[in-house]
Amino acid sequence: KEYFDIIKNPINLDQKFVAALDNVQENLYKLKIPASATKAFFEELIQDKNCICDREMNEKAKSSINKNKEKYFDEDRAGIYNNLKTEIREKLYATDFDKNLLEKKNDEFKVLQDRRESADGDLQLADQNRKQNATGDLAKKMSKKEMLIKQKEDLSKEIDQINNNYPETLYSDFVRLSQAKKEFSKGEKNKAIDLLKIVIDRHSDSSEEFNPLVTAAQVRLCRIYISQKEYQKVLDTLSNSEVLTASLLELKGDAENALGQYEIARVSYMRALQNSPSQTTRALINMKISDIEGEKVE
Repeated sequence: KEYFDIIKNPINLDQKFVAALDNVQENLYKLKIPASATKAFFEELIQDKNCICDREMNEKAKSSINKNKEKYFDEDRAGIYNNLKTEIREKLYATDFDKNLLEKKNDEFKVLQDRRESADGDLQLADQNRKQNATGDLAKKMSKKEMLIKQKEDLSKEIDQINNNYPETLYSDFVRLSQAKKEFSKGEKNKAIDLLKIVIDRHSDSSEEFNPLVTAAQVRLCRIYISQKEYQKVLDTLSNSEVLTASLLELKGDAENALGQYEIARVSYMRALQNSPSQTTRALINMKISDIEGEKVE
């Protein structure tokens, strides 16, 4: 974090940038821009008998002043440039500013990289020694672990191959559902959401009234949304579905209830109650309906 904070500041990136800024501020100071150099200043000046340099204010001098006065900054621009000069000067001449800071941090970063590579090498060597010296159950467990790791890598390659070579098939849908479940279990909810959306969107134009894979994806997606308290997204996900299973109707009711749409939630729960074959699920839905009645009384 400290390293990224440093490179966010342009003056730490390169000494050429620092030198260029220093040159800018020096030239701005050499201009000696007066904040009061306005039009009125020059108009009053030409009314005097002598210029501020003690030369006679003749017609030629007046003509030159009138001709060149527009080259000077007005009050607003002078204020901007004065602020700019001050900002640059304060940054470049601050006591805690180090022109070589990034270079030093880069050196520290390289040292840390070298240490990490050395530690990785030591870890690999220690692992090899442990394998060579392992006996009995430990050796079997280590061998099994290596085999499982390789199987996982091979499986990941096969999954990628299926998704790449057969993106529009049922196989890819099954793979995505499985991947989404794994991502969710690892806490990667956004990745799981993306995978489930692909399955749902792929069948959005289908003429099928009921697709079990789409329903499974909708159920999992809605549960994730409810866990994140994104209740409106649950309703949006189900808005175009003509056929809703008992599970989806229950989830729809949960979202509507959370949004304060009690009457609509009650209807969704009643429909779920009618379609649910599970006695346990029916009992749970009845409890939710009773809770809604309690909300209405309060």
